[in-house]
Amino acid sequence: MSGWVAARLRKRLGIPAVQIFHAMGKTKQRHQGGADTSPDDRIAVEMGIVRDVDRLIAQCPAEETELLHDYGASLSKVTVIPSAVNIERFRPVPRVEARRRIGLDSDDLVVVYVGRMLPRKDVRNLVQAMGLLMNRSTLPVTLLLVGGETADGDPEKTPEIGVLQRMVAELGIGDRVRFVGKRQPDELRDYYSAGDVAVTTPWYEPFGLTPLEAQACGRPVIGSAVGGITFTIRDGRTGFLVPPRAPEALADRLEYLLAQPDLMRQMGQAARERVERDFTWATVAQRTAALYGSLLAAPR
Repeated sequence: MSGWVAARLRKRLGIPAVQIFHAMGKTKQRHQGGADTSPDDRIAVEMGIVRDVDRLIAQCPAEETELLHDYGASLSKVTVIPSAVNIERFRPVPRVEARRRIGLDSDDLVVVYVGRMLPRKDVRNLVQAMGLLMNRSTLPVTLLLVGGETADGDPEKTPEIGVLQRMVAELGIGDRVRFVGKRQPDELRDYYSAGDVAVTTPWYEPFGLTPLEAQACGRPVIGSAVGGITFTIRDGRTGFLVPPRAPEALADRLEYLLAQPDLMRQMGQAARERVERDFTWATVAQRTAALYGSLLAAPR
């Protein structure tokens, strides 16, 4: 709706307008089907915005493709500028210190998920992968699940947590999974840093900031090959990409990576370096300012 307002003001005031979408209606409809709660006229409004504004910022190549193919945007209108992460807030913390600060007294290998507890985030896929891993490996692994509507991880307030708890019980891995609940942004670096590997395998994700946050904390990330995650994770360098809804493939990658501490350190270092190079607020602000500057300098 903000884009609709900006497009109308552009016409009324005769000034350039730039639009960034944080999710596209056609993509949501394609992936979520009947679960999509968008208003009926959403896509028509989006089509009008794409037609009327001067420039469109895509957060990743996948979103650029959606704008070009689904919405008929001209290539000259679209600029790829990703979202960014605060590298002062999200920074590496020594693993022992991070675990002490979150009250985790364990020398286990730790897999961490940070994010919303919703079906489309498919934390169920991660729990299933952990069950497979525990059945075939002797690696001592603990899974931290950080997220929910309340700090105590109340399944009544966050129904998806209830679903996950039942799955954990059925798989017999209750002693290996900890439900942390909701945590504030300034606390999250300690949870990322307490982990050896971060995982996020949604089946739909327009961009996804948590893979960037984890990489900024110097941790490799295993993510599903969807949306912006294919852009933020460098497969084989800062982590691994796996198919969505494929717990077996995720278990394979977890087993491979967790067994190689040197590789985890190398990937974590490469991840931090990449975030520092391409995904800082300063870098993204400079690119955004340059886009606006070029529009303002152009003849109207």
